[in-house]
This record gives sequence, structure tokens and C-alpha cells, in this order.
Amino acid sequence: METTRNTWERIYDKNAADLRKTDPKAWADYPADLPVAVVYFAGYHDKEKVVKSKLSGIADEVRKIDEKWLGLVIIGEAAR
Repeated sequence: METTRNTWERIYDKNAADLRKTDPKAWADYPADLPVAVVYFAGYHDKEKVVKSKLSGIADEVRKIDEKWLGLVIIGEAAR
């Protein structure tokens, strides 16, 4: 499948619990090395937390932190 660079760019408001439950098969069309970031409390400099990884490892990285609030999920080059 040929795609343009921007095809993979996505931004979601997502509950961390939902991200933890995500089935890897749901992401099968995305490359495993696609950059992903989850931002908690975006814009609050004293509380903001950013978790970065590749798509293949983001679920494990999110599990390492104890955050249950809504996170901003950024998928693609914007997550670097």
C-alpha cells in the first residue's frame, strides 16, 4: 500500500484506560515504528506529562505510569 507522509498523522483525545485496552490488531495497518506520544494535562506546565514511544511500545509505556485521565494521543511525525 502506497501512502503519503501525512496519511499516518492523527490526534485523538483518549482515556488512558482505553489505550491500554487497545487490541494490537486494530493498529495492524500502521507501521510498528510510527512515533506516538500521549500528553496528559496538556498546557498545564506544572502537571503536564508526555509519554513518547513507537507504536509497537506505547501501550507498555502508558502502563508504566499511573494516569487515568484523558490524554491527547498524537500519532505520526508530530509526535517526535
